[in-house]
Amino acid sequence: MKYFLLIFCFWISFLSPSSSTAKGHEHPSLILTKASVKEIRDNINKYPILERTVLEMKKRLDATIAEGIEVPIPKDPAGGYTHEQHKENYRRMYEAGILYQVLQDPKYAQFVDDMLMKYAEMFPTLPLHPVKKSYAPGKLFWQCLNDDNWVVYTAQAYDCVYDAISPKHRKIIEKDLLRPYAEFLSKENLKVFNRIHNHGVWDVAAVGMLGYVLGDQQLVEQSLHGYFKKPLKGDEAFRQANARAGFYAHLNQLFGPEGYYTEGPYYHRYALTPFILFAEAISNNEPERDIFHYRNSVLLKTVDCLLQLTNEKGEFLPFNDAIPEMSINAPSVIEGVDIAYKHEQNPDFVAVAALQNKVTISEGGLMIAKALASGDVPRIRRHSHIIKDGQHGDQGGIGFLYSKNRAEQFALTLKYSTHGLSHGHYDKLGLTLYKKGKPVLQDYGAVRYVNVEQKEGGRYLPETAKFARQSGSHNVMTCDGKSHFDGNIKESSKHWGTLMAFDVDHKDYQAIRARQNHVYEGVDMQRTIVQIQDTSLRDPIYLDVMEGFSKETHQYDLSYQYLGQIMDMKFDQYTSHQTLSPIGTQAGFEYIWKVAEAETTTQNAQFSWLNHEVFYTITTLNNAPTKQTLGEYGANDPNFNLRREPMYMMSRRADDVRFVNLIEPHGKINPATNELVRDTHSQISDLKETNLAEGLNVVQFQHSNGHTYQVFLAANSDKAAKHTATLNNETVRWQGPISVVVK
Repeated sequence: MKYFLLIFCFWISFLSPSSSTAKGHEHPSLILTKASVKEIRDNINKYPILERTVLEMKKRLDATIAEGIEVPIPKDPAGGYTHEQHKENYRRMYEAGILYQVLQDPKYAQFVDDMLMKYAEMFPTLPLHPVKKSYAPGKLFWQCLNDDNWVVYTAQAYDCVYDAISPKHRKIIEKDLLRPYAEFLSKENLKVFNRIHNHGVWDVAAVGMLGYVLGDQQLVEQSLHGYFKKPLKGDEAFRQANARAGFYAHLNQLFGPEGYYTEGPYYHRYALTPFILFAEAISNNEPERDIFHYRNSVLLKTVDCLLQLTNEKGEFLPFNDAIPEMSINAPSVIEGVDIAYKHEQNPDFVAVAALQNKVTISEGGLMIAKALASGDVPRIRRHSHIIKDGQHGDQGGIGFLYSKNRAEQFALTLKYSTHGLSHGHYDKLGLTLYKKGKPVLQDYGAVRYVNVEQKEGGRYLPETAKFARQSGSHNVMTCDGKSHFDGNIKESSKHWGTLMAFDVDHKDYQAIRARQNHVYEGVDMQRTIVQIQDTSLRDPIYLDVMEGFSKETHQYDLSYQYLGQIMDMKFDQYTSHQTLSPIGTQAGFEYIWKVAEAETTTQNAQFSWLNHEVFYTITTLNNAPTKQTLGEYGANDPNFNLRREPMYMMSRRADDVRFVNLIEPHGKINPATNELVRDTHSQISDLKETNLAEGLNVVQFQHSNGHTYQVFLAANSDKAAKHTATLNNETVRWQGPISVVVK
């Protein structure tokens, strides 16, 4: 009898909620923990946003359970039936695991058990996915990256229902599915596992989370430091700082000091999931690593940084490969904000959660729900600032200039960062302009229809590499019809811009200047942006001075990818083409129809358009003969993959070139009645530039408000340098590279 009781107690302890992995961790321990689950259960009815999340999740999952389980043999690309079904399966398993913990209903654990047993039966029979259009094909999906997604969320599901699954089934699931999957994602896919890239982050997170749930510390160590036959020797601090691959290498190499992710906001959003989820799993299982404070809390900073890389609508600024509509409502951002708030009570996280109007079922989600219930919800703090790129903040960055009026806020960005790995674009010194979150001067982003089967299964279309990544699709200056660095990613990746000036401390203006050398052989470039907004101006005016420096003559083209309807063109001669031909033969220009062109020799040319109820004009100073070209995307596009959108370009031949333009919002139209229309014409006249002395210039213009605006520019970018010049028989003095006087 005593022996029987011992055996009985052993099995009870094995099946009870307190049973542990081989390493001694109890379940759940990845994102949810026993303590956090208890607190969620005790408080779920107090916070409507949390309760609503659970009820919505329950409704979806109950419908799925009623339909039955489908685990099809993989055969389709992204967007196809089997691809979407396997995505649906991991999402529902993940939700079932959470609901089992929160509601304690065994049917949800049974759902995960049944699903995993079907996968365990199928997985050993699977070859590589039959759609072999990836450098790293997966098993369930056409690319290994999607398999990583599946594993990251399936690991959480298994962790949540671990104690409810019989030892017999656990043995089968681990032996035939989870451990072989870990082997496949790591040793069999070293080109992904050891890669410093968002694919690599997902891969190491998937394997590392399996390591924790399986109690396999070796898998965890490989995920943290990469898989090598000869691992680094030394203490843990040395191995972290010098990691060649794995999670620590990604933390070291992919983030700037403020948390900027080098691939740009779109992939920042995507990579945030594995970074934050794996970090939370590390924190819950090995708190001694203090992972959220590693590298001066770079993971917490990166969540805040990502929020600063959005427009007023919460959409991510489309630097590099991007789908412009992607926003803070992405599940990855909701997860990231909630978990980050658990570790740092940043008020911006609460402000974003209020806009998202959704939380995750987690400890951080509960904390966010409490903060929202307090009723004191802040707004996202947006201010002019610089975000640095590169591990040490010495590889360029992104500059932001925000206007004063929060209700009608303008935001201008100047990009002078690194290339951005394989998802980067050739647009050094490129700018974008937004009003209330709506693009005025846009970045195209990428040519892709995610998960739309008709469009190559939702993969990147050829026009991404040939058009959207090329300089011709950006608001930049090009030389001789070529992309920056001649479209060579290896060469582009070696170079980044230098911030020459950034001054946002004046009441009437803000300014930024950046320089990019070696853009082309023998050609350097510099761009100066001055945002002018004194008390008499409702909206800011932007002075854009784009310069090229060379000892040889080149054709320089400065493009503006505007959005809207043309209102007026004040050019000397204007020709509208009845027969269309592409603007150029490379650099993305081969995808742009030449719709019209003009030759302008008068002092000023003006081009006006209407965008979202506001009129805009670009006033150009013709300090040399200038050709204006109007274009429209769509040339050489037989499959109609591009959006039919316009662009405006000005061209000159010179050795050194200096484009001086004013970008001016003005007037308004009421689309509801079309009766309230005001200030449809530019308010600016007599734009001119005067050379005051060697390296000293002044740009002047008149405004209909009666003021004359003078922008003093020094070639010397030293902030401490003092300058003296004579203008109209008056002595002018200023300090630093830029100064604005309003008369």
